[in-house]
Amino acid sequence: MKPERHHQVVLFDHDGTVVDSEAITLKSAWNLTTEVACEFAGARLYELHDFVKIFAGKPYKEILAQIYANSLTTLNVCKCRISAQCFD
Repeated sequence: MKPERHHQVVLFDHDGTVVDSEAITLKSAWNLTTEVACEFAGARLYELHDFVKIFAGKPYKEILAQIYANSLTTLNVCKCRISAQCFD
């Protein structure tokens, strides 16, 4: 009898087919933007339920643009250390 083989697999689920990661991602984005928005006068704050309803399926650049639309400080995603392509 042959010994049993154990396979090691790494699965990348970028489109949410296996796990619906959008809800987790949106909650993390809400936590971050809510914390940061407090530092920007005029930034719009959302309750988590409204944030998910409004921003589900939207690119992160669009989320930031809408949250900080009336802020006195301009938030330029392109100048961040992380490439803006990461948010598309």
